[in-house]
Amino acid sequence: MKKGFTLAELLLGLAIIGVIAAVTLPGLRTRLFERRTISWHAKYCNVLDAAIEQLWVDNGLTSTNYISSGVITIDNLAGYLMVDSGKYFKDGAKLNAVTTTGTDSVTVTVKFPDDTHVADATYTISPDYEGINCKTYMDTIISNLESSSSTGGGSNGTGSNGTGSNGGGT
Repeated sequence: MKKGFTLAELLLGLAIIGVIAAVTLPGLRTRLFERRTISWHAKYCNVLDAAIEQLWVDNGLTSTNYISSGVITIDNLAGYLMVDSGKYFKDGAKLNAVTTTGTDSVTVTVKFPDDTHVADATYTISPDYEGINCKTYMDTIISNLESSSSTGGGSNGTGSNGTGSNGGGT
């Protein structure tokens, strides 16, 4: 009676496992990237929304004076966030820029660590401030991820990530 497997049987088994891995791993990697992207963007949308709301309340800002007041700056916003002197969060993300666009909106950019392969986030605050509309922003992120997945686009985080507008919604 023969005990064990022959070399040919073992090699055939390894070949089958290799084919299965080659077929499934790219899909798993893409889904992992998509979940990571959604997680990072959702986290920072909510964190920035809360900080900006507090900054707005503490300084008595209104839809007519929030840009002209000069209060919404990177240094003032950093004071409402848990960042170090270099404007870095504990997880390595960086409060990268706060810019005024004309007289009608402020844009906040967060740069994510390179090893996450997640594209930087840009959040827009409009004069009718009721918060950054994180639901609309996240819908844009998810839509962009889905369209890049269906077109075979890269999932390396270098593509466009949409802009969240705060149209005062849900």
